Amino acid sequence: MKAEIDKDMRVITTAISGSGEKGYLDRFSKFAETKGKKVKIYNPGEMLFEHAARRGVRMPRDKVLKTNPHTLDERRSTVFERILSDVEKPANRGSSFIINMHGSFYWNFSYEPGIDFHYLNEFDPDLYVNFLNDVDTVENNLKDRKQWNFLFSPERTKNYGRNKILDWQSVEVLLTRLLAQRDPKRWAQSDPQKFFVIPTKATETMLYRFMFEPWRKVFYVGMPLTLFHDPKFAGARKRIDELIKWTEYWITVTDPRYVEPLDTKLLTQVDPAMYHSVVKRDLYWLIPQCDGMIAYFPDASEAPYSAGEDIEFKEVSDTCGETLLIYPSGKSLSPFLFVWGDKILRSDKQFKREFLSYLGKKYVNRVRQLYKK
Repeated sequence: MKAEIDKDMRVITTAISGSGEKGYLDRFSKFAETKGKKVKIYNPGEMLFEHAARRGVRMPRDKVLKTNPHTLDERRSTVFERILSDVEKPANRGSSFIINMHGSFYWNFSYEPGIDFHYLNEFDPDLYVNFLNDVDTVENNLKDRKQWNFLFSPERTKNYGRNKILDWQSVEVLLTRLLAQRDPKRWAQSDPQKFFVIPTKATETMLYRFMFEPWRKVFYVGMPLTLFHDPKFAGARKRIDELIKWTEYWITVTDPRYVEPLDTKLLTQVDPAMYHSVVKRDLYWLIPQCDGMIAYFPDASEAPYSAGEDIEFKEVSDTCGETLLIYPSGKSLSPFLFVWGDKILRSDKQFKREFLSYLGKKYVNRVRQLYKK
């Protein structure tokens, strides 16, 4: 999706229940409107309940997945027929369209499909996005919904519900990636990236840029995240915040902090499910969608050393991504970081100067022109 485009977009977005994707899309649509982009968002799940209500069919939210699968498929087909009909209306010319759906459901101890390939092919998406939220937030949201009580009942083992959420997120990401990979249009493009993972706590500009400014560089930002929450590291966190804010002006930033658990104990106490999830999320979901990594290594007085950041940096280097290392001035540098790093920057000021040089005058001028409009 790196080709230059000026066209209307058709996007499939997925997420597991409780991810907050509708709130993100609401923010996104308002932001897109300020940029002169018309975006119509369809939520087939909500439309399914509206259709049932119009027909006088009993379909309570907490029992919808008890519906006979064939009956549910038929009702879902009616909803998608309405969506596709609306997309083709002359009044909607010039709009972009998003169908926001669940790729799968976890119900009665098994995963059920939420995808109809016939209508997916008819919609002919340009882009596939999976929305991801931290497990704490998803768990809290699901606990407020009656249909998910079975995940958190007292007879369940400790962390059963949370671990099932992590499983479900993994299945949803996998399904969405496979949808993008099977799409024939993927192979007709010089750069076949059609799938992205977006944290729902990220800024709405992330989806906007993937849709309407795909020429922007995408970088993962690395830092000593797991042990960075102590109040004594507030200064280093502020410095990183300021650096990322500056960087986001120029590029699309993938920031893993948007999907970190709210409860820091989940990262400081060994938990196999949580630990595996963090590694898989960063190394195999977030990093592959990026052109490179900006690795921030604070001074020892600012924050502790992070083995995870080293591994992420090596992963980007080994997969031929750009690796930019911000490393304290005067501090001795590991030979490994030297070999893995394309550029070693010894201060924030040097990083900014070298980063703009890396982007190039044509790119920098294009960004500046956007903000003049």
